[in-house]
Amino acid sequence: MNVKLPKNLIIFCWVFFIVAGLSVNITAQEEKSVLNRVQRIEDPELGELIRIAIENINTPETKEISIYPPGNPEYKKLKIIIQSQELEIVRKVTEAYTEIKLLDNQIEQADKRINSQKIPEGLANELLLAKYEMKAKLTNKLAELREIMNIIPIHPLGRKPLEQLNTWIKLDVIGNQVAVFNCSKPFIEYASDMKNNFVKLMSHDEVFNYIKSNVKTLPVRIDILRNAEGIKLSDELNKHIIDFIKDNNLQMQAEVHLDEEIRTRSNTNRLYIQNKRIGSRVVVAVQTATGTIERLDNTIDPNEIENYIQESLISEPSRLPQTILLRHDKESKDMALRIEEKINELAKENGIEKLVTVKMEIYSLKHDR
Repeated sequence: MNVKLPKNLIIFCWVFFIVAGLSVNITAQEEKSVLNRVQRIEDPELGELIRIAIENINTPETKEISIYPPGNPEYKKLKIIIQSQELEIVRKVTEAYTEIKLLDNQIEQADKRINSQKIPEGLANELLLAKYEMKAKLTNKLAELREIMNIIPIHPLGRKPLEQLNTWIKLDVIGNQVAVFNCSKPFIEYASDMKNNFVKLMSHDEVFNYIKSNVKTLPVRIDILRNAEGIKLSDELNKHIIDFIKDNNLQMQAEVHLDEEIRTRSNTNRLYIQNKRIGSRVVVAVQTATGTIERLDNTIDPNEIENYIQESLISEPSRLPQTILLRHDKESKDMALRIEEKINELAKENGIEKLVTVKMEIYSLKHDR
């Protein structure tokens, strides 16, 4: 038995199925689109911010996790905590970024309206006040984002990563004179691990002229160290150098650091000359009930004594003034005198003879009695 459906009903059914199919497809596309947007960052700027923020996470957990191998239970616990921290960072960075972009757009639109000739003066003033308020919010939001990302921004006379520096000068203020050092790459924060090239001992004016001639290779870092007698001169140098940098608009390419530490004592370096052998210290070799037996330690090849003295005096700042105490036995007096002569000769060659004192002392290694 054939049943004929009305034409209108047939059309309605087709339309229903088409619309239903489209609705399902559109809903699926929307869900897929939202899922993709959650899983991926399409905005390159936001993506870069998130990457840097995650790299800069510095918590006890990120430090502790390196102790354990990946299979360790503690590692797994810490990994969960770190992932939670990363998710929170992603959220905070995204929120701050969104607000910053919104404020940027609002400020831009306010500028356009303020500069429009058709706007009444009263409304222009209100927009100007609103703009100032938005700029204040923008500054605070940028500060918040820096804190989240653990970033100290580049600022005038601010510290820069060592790899960005091209010149590093160290000034060691000793009384009314300055020992000047020009550091060699690769730059390392610890002076003893880096090559510090002694230039010469200079007066205030000589140092200032040297700085003016050597800040051309930028970025530049200048460290000022001092002893108790050099406080006044170090403060003056610090002010004059900063003024020079500002006057020449070099604040973004230069940094000056006045060391807080003030040396109150001169250095004493001991050399032991025993049985015509040289060492930088004496240690207890054996401790017995009747006494001790000492031995020479850190022995120095007599052919290398000149290099040793040179390094001791001027290999890095804070070595001067220095007293070198030569502790020798009777058999080694002639050798001690030759070393004294070499020290005085090197001090004179480097122009630091007034900052180097040599003392002689008879000393014999202790033996079991």
